[in-house]
Amino acid sequence: MNLKAQSPTLTLPEALEMAYKNNQLLQANTFEVQSAEKWRRAAGIYPKTDFNAQLGQNNSSRFDENFSVSQEIPNPALLKARRNLADQNILASRQNFNISKQELVFNVRQSWYQIQYFQALEKVLIREDSLLGQFVRAASLKFKTGESNLLEKTTAENRQQQLQQSIFQVRSFLENEKLKLRQWMNSPGDFTIQENEFLSLVFFEILDSTLVKNNPMLQYAQQQIAVSEAERRVAKAEQLPDFSAGYFVQSLAGAQEVDGQMRNYNATPRFQGVQLGISVPIFGAKGYKARTEAAAVQVLAHQKHSDYLQAQLHRQLRQSAAQFVFWKNNVAYHQNTALPNAKSIVQNASRGYQSGDIGYLEYAQALQTNLEIQRTYLEAINNLNQAVISIQFLINQ
Repeated sequence: MNLKAQSPTLTLPEALEMAYKNNQLLQANTFEVQSAEKWRRAAGIYPKTDFNAQLGQNNSSRFDENFSVSQEIPNPALLKARRNLADQNILASRQNFNISKQELVFNVRQSWYQIQYFQALEKVLIREDSLLGQFVRAASLKFKTGESNLLEKTTAENRQQQLQQSIFQVRSFLENEKLKLRQWMNSPGDFTIQENEFLSLVFFEILDSTLVKNNPMLQYAQQQIAVSEAERRVAKAEQLPDFSAGYFVQSLAGAQEVDGQMRNYNATPRFQGVQLGISVPIFGAKGYKARTEAAAVQVLAHQKHSDYLQAQLHRQLRQSAAQFVFWKNNVAYHQNTALPNAKSIVQNASRGYQSGDIGYLEYAQALQTNLEIQRTYLEAINNLNQAVISIQFLINQ
């Protein structure tokens, strides 16, 4: 006997944890952070050390040898500026990681509550289908006994078929949303979400426009200003002089005057000295200045982009807050007024149709009214939840 493995049941925190672990974009951004941290170690790198040998007739017709080692030494201010730029790039890569993580949280939450919405809607439609089934059976019985005509029976059957098509459509939407959630979690296997009553999310935060400062996209945009400023400092430090130092040893074969006396030397390297140098931008000074000015303009560009993004986030937060208030009141209206009325309408219509006090048109209209109210109630909860999710995304919760 083959037993099919049961699909795991997930809670929202478990789905988020799986997404953190498996999402490939998040993994890629993790490597970006690690790469930036590695580059920090290379920020203070020195130029390669030069080893040179000069062999031949350097000082006379005899064979001489000259060995030297030299090292270019960047200006200390330049090394400091490069390290600061590397630090700012690390912070920028971490902020970029936070953007991906927050977007992932938003997508998982959005799909999760969409799945709950479709599951709740499917249950409402199935309950309505059960009521219509009773209606169809009653209409068929009346038709057989001659109490009603064919129109009543046909109308009842047609309404039930339409409702069943709606159920199939909702199930299709549900499967598509589950596929989206599997994509965010990067999970090939099937799953079910924990069965809970479909309720509106509770949100007690007092919304203030300053809360958008926690948004990762805004923090990244502001970090780009710091990166551009660090790049400007690097460009400015590159204009400063660099230094070089070296040491050499060489041979001078033949007669050499030492302390007023002539002495003969063989070809063994024994004469030594040091080399000191300084590098200044003489011919390329305008180019260095242009790079510094370009970096300064880039700072202004990122500042304007950050200001624009902040204004956009403020506007989106106000819109989401307004939607939250509207749908919260809409949900309250359904709970306090619309749903009790719909329940009463269906109960009275069912008794009236069975007793013959009302016809099939009145009964069908009552069922349709109940179904519409149930649907709009679930839509109101879903829209309220999506507004809360949007607010949480904007303020990084």
